[in-house]
Amino acid sequence: SVDYVGANTGSITIAPYQNSATLSLPVVDDSLIEEDETISINISALNTLYTGAIILNPLIPTAIIRDNDEAALRISGPISVSEGNTGTTALTFTVSLDKNTGRSFSINYATADGSATVAGNDYIPRNGTLNFAGNASESYPITILVNGDRNIEQTEDLFVNLLGLTDTFNNRLSVIGSPARGIILDDDNIAANKN
Repeated sequence: SVDYVGANTGSITIAPYQNSATLSLPVVDDSLIEEDETISINISALNTLYTGAIILNPLIPTAIIRDNDEAALRISGPISVSEGNTGTTALTFTVSLDKNTGRSFSINYATADGSATVAGNDYIPRNGTLNFAGNASESYPITILVNGDRNIEQTEDLFVNLLGLTDTFNNRLSVIGSPARGIILDDDNIAANKN
């Protein structure tokens, strides 16, 4: 991407009785999460009538373009599903990136018990890794399978945690919504199940 506008070469004039002149390079403000960048300015020739009295500074001046962009990685929630009587029902969360990051990264996810538990056979635990290329609007699903039964019980919940982000982009990529809550709605409190 273009970081600044202006000519790559040119000249600058220091006015009589002045000690300096200003070189302006307008910076392009984009939405890309990136590292701070530098611009080096090489002075290659001095055109003056006073060549013996003026000496060029041998240090190469640099300018720093400080990135001001931030991005968010969001997990949807709370998400709810009816439990079902048999088999499994999918409880699907979505993890999405709102802006370009300029490079790839990964994040891990893992389920955690709430009032719904693995020991109680309420859901099938899951963990894994999501690999993002770093593109705006990129998203991935995390599907947790809820076990159906005919038990009369309260509404239960479980959680999905996002952890182990491989690159925070100098703390400019934040994780929002974790842990995300999944709600299992009991559908067994009906007259037919009370006999």
